[in-house]
Amino acid sequence: MALAKYEKGEVFHTLGRDTADFIEILAKGSVEISNGLFSVVAKTGAILGLAEKAGTPCHFSYRALEDVQVMQYAYKTDADIAKIIGANAKSAPVLAAECVRLACETILARSNKFSEAMEAHAKIMEDYAAYPDLCASCGEFPKSFEGIKSLQTPDMEENIQEWEIYYLQALLQNSELMRKNVYALSPEIATGTVMFTARFYDAVAVSCSQLQEYEEQLKMDASPFTSEFQTMHAKAVERERAAGGAEAAVEIKDALETILNYAEASPETTEAFRKAVLEFRENEKRYDSSDDGRVFRRNLSKHYYEIYNAAFLKTRESHDVVPSEVKMMLQFGFVDEVLAGEENTSMLYSLLHNYSPDPEGKVVSAYEWLNMIYDLKVEPSRNEFDQDYPTYLREQKTMGEITQEKMDELMESGRDRFLFEAKNLFALGCRVTFGNAAGFVPVFDKLNLIRPMNKAFLTPAILNEVLNKFRSVDFGLFSRQKSYSNPGLGINQIFLNDIITPYFILMPVTGSRGSLWQEIEGKNRSTPARMLLPAFFIDNLEDAVLKLCGDFRWEMCKTEQGIHWNDVTDPSLTAYYCDYLQFFKKNHSLSEEMKEKVRMQLKKFSNNYKNFFIADYVTYINYEAEGSPRLNKVAREILFTFCPFPKEMREKMEDNPQFRELIKKYNTQSSNKRRPLAGLIKRMQTDGVDVPKELMQEYEYLSS
Repeated sequence: MALAKYEKGEVFHTLGRDTADFIEILAKGSVEISNGLFSVVAKTGAILGLAEKAGTPCHFSYRALEDVQVMQYAYKTDADIAKIIGANAKSAPVLAAECVRLACETILARSNKFSEAMEAHAKIMEDYAAYPDLCASCGEFPKSFEGIKSLQTPDMEENIQEWEIYYLQALLQNSELMRKNVYALSPEIATGTVMFTARFYDAVAVSCSQLQEYEEQLKMDASPFTSEFQTMHAKAVERERAAGGAEAAVEIKDALETILNYAEASPETTEAFRKAVLEFRENEKRYDSSDDGRVFRRNLSKHYYEIYNAAFLKTRESHDVVPSEVKMMLQFGFVDEVLAGEENTSMLYSLLHNYSPDPEGKVVSAYEWLNMIYDLKVEPSRNEFDQDYPTYLREQKTMGEITQEKMDELMESGRDRFLFEAKNLFALGCRVTFGNAAGFVPVFDKLNLIRPMNKAFLTPAILNEVLNKFRSVDFGLFSRQKSYSNPGLGINQIFLNDIITPYFILMPVTGSRGSLWQEIEGKNRSTPARMLLPAFFIDNLEDAVLKLCGDFRWEMCKTEQGIHWNDVTDPSLTAYYCDYLQFFKKNHSLSEEMKEKVRMQLKKFSNNYKNFFIADYVTYINYEAEGSPRLNKVAREILFTFCPFPKEMREKMEDNPQFRELIKKYNTQSSNKRRPLAGLIKRMQTDGVDVPKELMQEYEYLSS
């Protein structure tokens, strides 16, 4: 005999994994005994392991509901059980009484499982009776499902006799008397009672397993009908919702089933996702940092993307009515009204039906973005190997995975472009914007929404307001040089500034982080960047957007400069910053105090020059633009040279000694660039020639 201790929440024997080598007497605490079909709670005095077969994998899992102590005895044959009770003669009456109580709990669990099976059958028959009227309300003819009439009700297996049940219940009702006056008479009576009750664990497990098989078979046999019924029901519900308007009170019930029925993914995926969601929502520790918790969340995510992809493709390839529940999943990651919470579910429905797309088409939901990919309006994003879609297909062809004909087909296939984007940007983007990789789940969960939904939800209007605030300070933020020629006007080639606003893609997650996904599309430098943000942002939005702008400034400069991005002989923002940080110790423009500050900041960012620059850029926009000096002279000069303030701000800052010389230098350079362009425009106007809008826009840009 040995004394073992287990902490609260610890699973000390796992179904199918551990071997039944011990019989244990629960000396302190309580334990949940479960086999996936039913569970019971053992209390002090219980004998753990009675339902197990010695030396075989455990049929049950045992989890400590509080700190637990057990006395362990070797278990090789059933005869060991009698020996164990004999060795604990004084406590034998307590052991027998607790065994009777547990046996009655298993009987109740079996009864509940039977009721569950009966309800499943009754629900199908009830829906079958209502089906014709439901079709009529949708203006469609009912289909024939004659097999439904022949579905049998479940039978309670006869492996447990009624008299046995009544006998155990009578023992439980008279538990106190039995413990004092009967079980205490001799260890043999207590042993006999224990052995009699032990068989119930296995018998109930067999019975529950058979009832579970009945439910699964029932679901399979009725599947064609239930799928059709739920489709009709979804159509009827959407008609009612449409008639009531977007502001009408709407009840959303069984959303998960509506989504699964609509998506029509494989039966294995559907059942796995259903099980994962239901287990997830019932688990109070669903964000536990243990390995088991991470595996559980990873499996939920895997099946979620399979369901999401199936639902999205059906919205594009089928003419069926799309239920609001499905749209809420595609837009917000919603899958279950219990997981989301009743109030949040109602608000999500309202947000869905009151959503206004961005007039400029630059701030889009992930669902809108995936539709743009499917419609070939934009190219898919690069994959984890930095390959764009054409490059990926060419590699597949080179490796012999596809033929030229197949490659040509895939190049124009909206479906395959979507699947490429869903695997790369969508799945990875959801994880990145969530902000906590270890606790990530893509489904909407009320536990993650730590701010009021109306404040967390990002609309195009809110995001554009924040973005425009920073663009009003760094007016050249999204400016890129492009070549312009017009031989008819005698213009062979000049370089102009072109404003290319990035796409902001709102991922259907609740998160706290933004991400610059890529600064250009493929290899085309005149295409918009792609930035990701969560649809429900729970942190400081202005900080996140400003950091994205700084990140874009750095990465876009690297892309434009190519291999010379850190070569100071080819002047650029990144080259100057790299030179500044690499040789700051020798820079005579910096005091010893400033050098120490730079050294500490480099240490803080692990010598990552980009992160150092982004921090300085945030300071530059937030404080330096307001006339509050926070940067050293060298950093300020580099930033003002490549990220100058607009004319109105420069005029206000001309008397500021920190910026006076920088502004004079900038004005001189700007005037030199503007003078030849102004002369060209004046000659055209004098000659009565219409001035191209590109030249006028460039003049206005240089004047700003």
